[in-house]
This record gives sequence, C-alpha cells and structure tokens, in this order.
Amino acid sequence: MTQSYRYELIPGPDIEFSEIRDLFDPDLWDVGYLSETGFQRASTSPVKLKLHQHGYDATSDIHGKVWNGIVLARYSDTTNDYSFYQEAEEILSTKFSKSSFVFTYTNYKESSILSGIGVRARNSLIYNRKFGFQSKICSFMFVSDIINTPDVEQNRGLLDLCDGCDDCIKNCPANAIHEDWIDAKSCDNYIGQNVSMYWYEKMKPDIPREVVE
Repeated sequence: MTQSYRYELIPGPDIEFSEIRDLFDPDLWDVGYLSETGFQRASTSPVKLKLHQHGYDATSDIHGKVWNGIVLARYSDTTNDYSFYQEAEEILSTKFSKSSFVFTYTNYKESSILSGIGVRARNSLIYNRKFGFQSKICSFMFVSDIINTPDVEQNRGLLDLCDGCDDCIKNCPANAIHEDWIDAKSCDNYIGQNVSMYWYEKMKPDIPREVVE
C-alpha cells in the first residue's frame, strides 16, 4: 500500500555511501545511488501499471518531495514474492533511524537505468548488472546527503545481448514485443487471461491441469 507524503523525516549528518552498501550481502543485493534529480526524473516517468505498491508513492504528485537515496536489486528466482521490501527496510533499520529514510515507490525501471545498476532489454525488462533478469527492484530516499557515491555509468541504450537477437519477439505469446516498441495493451490482456496456462504448457510441472485451470 502506498501513501501520499506524510512522513516527518529528520535530517542528520552526511552519510557515506559505503555505510549503506556494506549493510547488504553482495551475493544477494546490488546497491546503486540515485540523486535527488534522479528520483525526480524516475518519479515523473510514466508507469504502465502500478503493481506491488508500498511506502511513499513518489509518482502520485509531480510536486512531491524527493531527496537522494539508493536503488536496490535483490536476487530472486521467484515471481510473486515481494517480501524483500520488508527485508530491505529491516536491514537499513539496523543502522539508520526510520525517521532518516523512506521506502519510495517510483518507476523502478527508470531508477535502475539512472543509477547505473541496470539496462533495458528489448522485452522492456531490466537486466541487472549482477543478477541479470533474476532480480527485483526497490528504492529508498534519505533526507541526509549521501556522499562519496560511485561514479554512475548509465546505459540508456539497448542491452548488448539483444543485438542481433529477436527471440523474445518470436516467442512472446501475446505478440506484444516489436522491434522498437511494446504493445502494453496486448501484453496486459494476455497476462490477465492466459498466463497460468502458458506457464503450465512451457514448464510442464507435476501438477494436474485442472488445478491450473
């Protein structure tokens, strides 16, 4: 559940980026920095469909408050488990007061690109620099300045692995992926009606068909 801005964040001394980064297991997390301008850009970028919302919704008001913060990618091999939202918050709370940061719902794809931890693939998904497609994304804003941040190498182009490859175009069951655009309407219509059976036919799990139907 997201909320309009009502948090009373309390400024404190500057925070070293490494103090935040080192809280997170590098085998499970990728940590990037996003400036105040970066959060503003991400939060004013269109979101196709608001799903798995949590915390402060920075996309709901173009005049809303934004600060600098972090973008997190969490390694994940499951599809619909978003418990990492709370996991990340609990990790940050081991060192920082909850009045110093806020979970921030934004355009996570755009924030990943702007922070340099991800690049967009032809299928519109974000390919994380550490975990590839096996990751989920969230972000937090800090009211204090984060200093000694890493140099950001943004890649606003297409994932290099997509060069010369059209597998996703050929195999998209909704025929929604095109060379230079995504038919979001066709994608959403298909997901809402057929995704369970598509998964069943592709994965062939040891589950009776009628359970999936």
